[in-house]
Amino acid sequence: MADNTTDNTTNTTNTTIKTTINTTNHTKNTTSKPKNIINFNTKTIDDESITSDIFKDYKITMINIWATWCGPCVAEMPELSKLYDELPEGSNLIGIVIDSADESAKQDAINILSRYSIKYKNLIPDIDIANYVNKNIGGIPTSIFVDKDGNIIGDPQMGAPSKKGNGDIVLGYKKLIEERILVVSD
Repeated sequence: MADNTTDNTTNTTNTTIKTTINTTNHTKNTTSKPKNIINFNTKTIDDESITSDIFKDYKITMINIWATWCGPCVAEMPELSKLYDELPEGSNLIGIVIDSADESAKQDAINILSRYSIKYKNLIPDIDIANYVNKNIGGIPTSIFVDKDGNIIGDPQMGAPSKKGNGDIVLGYKKLIEERILVVSD
């Protein structure tokens, strides 16, 4: 009988490393390239085609994951609108409306975005986005941060980062973005 201990140990170690990079730690790893886990080809809420190529023009893109039925998600819209107008250089903001595949929810999302004068792009999740959210996001609103290649940088931010900005949500998000820009600028 063959000894599979080494193979199993190697597979377990590789799985642990991938899990650490892709779902738990979310930090830049200089010894191995993190997997590009945010990859999509979908439409915006305004029916504009969009792909993950949108990341390539920015050092960091903040992705705010929200739903029309989520009170805290909608409550932070005014701050996100302000943040978009004040984004640090080299950064971008997009939203993913996780319930917008449903036509009624899509219309609700359009109304919410209009009410708060949201100018940044909001995406309808394709199957890749839906699978990622289902596997990796424990609650909403959650913001994740990706580099120009779509690699997640840093930990996700669940809810508004009011502690990071001493109660100022916009300042809190700016600090999170700036910290991640420093990571990818190394």
